[in-house]
Amino acid sequence: MTSLKKSYCEIINDNSVYSFNKELLAIINDENTNGTKYDKFSNYIFYGPPCSYKYKSALKLLQYFSPSSLKYEKKLYISVPKTEFYIKISDIHYEIDIENFIYNSKSLWNDIYNIIYNSIASSDVKKGYIVLRNFDKINCDLLDLLYNYMQRELFSSILIRFIIITECISFIPDKIINVSKILYFSKLTKKNIYALSNKTNKLFFKSKSLEDKIAGKNNDSTLELESHIYKVNNPNIYSILDISNNINYIEHHKSICETYINTLTGNNFNIRNIRTLLYDILIYNLNSQECFFYIIQNLILRKIINVNTISELIIHSLIFFKNYNNNYRPIFHLESFTLYLIELVNENK
Repeated sequence: MTSLKKSYCEIINDNSVYSFNKELLAIINDENTNGTKYDKFSNYIFYGPPCSYKYKSALKLLQYFSPSSLKYEKKLYISVPKTEFYIKISDIHYEIDIENFIYNSKSLWNDIYNIIYNSIASSDVKKGYIVLRNFDKINCDLLDLLYNYMQRELFSSILIRFIIITECISFIPDKIINVSKILYFSKLTKKNIYALSNKTNKLFFKSKSLEDKIAGKNNDSTLELESHIYKVNNPNIYSILDISNNINYIEHHKSICETYINTLTGNNFNIRNIRTLLYDILIYNLNSQECFFYIIQNLILRKIINVNTISELIIHSLIFFKNYNNNYRPIFHLESFTLYLIELVNENK
């Protein structure tokens, strides 16, 4: 929910009425530390659903450690074999989008890490954060390797730490979780939504609520009004984004999943149609784990799959989720698991 054109300080100060996470504020405002603020220079995991301001909060933490309070900002040119791109940096951190590491992840990560290491080594503070965005899209090979990098500079004069931004943490190995401080960010509360709504809607809502109280109306009309006027100014997506019914925005994978289930359970299904749906999941960049969790859950709840095969299904699901998005084609794993589901569905007919 942040614009790439905005500076770090603008992102942090935007919607200033937003209440930051209490645990985060406790870290920043804690003055009881006997040493310096760099004693809190640890690994962090920021996790929560979409639209919960995880990135904004990560910048707030980085501002605390930054010598310039994140006023220094530029782009670092990365040139490695067969790949060239820019990453956003400050005087204290380097941002990496994990979605760029789906293929050749090990060699690409090692090259970029060495570039970042040399950059931090030449800095004055000899400290830096690597911010990993969209961490839930990480390749399994890179996930297994990451802990070694987190421990690499443990006894060095150069201090490199990680801030992981993700929508879930169940897939993260315990050894990474054990060396990180976890901060959870929930969906926006009614108070935050009201605080972020534009001024015109705020005034209208206050006057309308006052009218309803004077007239002695029940709360139904007020609640209906709230659902229409809770809006957030967000030029990065739309001029005005209505988040009063954001569950439809977040769970937009349902339509494709329902079509998939109906096609899978139909008497005369066409394998080409199912393959088209699998490509839709990839083309629209939907979360495949969420999609197939929804599909599996509904196949079980609707008793389309035999209860006796659930244990076997769970084992196959774990294998599928582990192998998905490795260096082989993702569509292969989607097709393979789909054929397995077709077999289970037909066993129960």
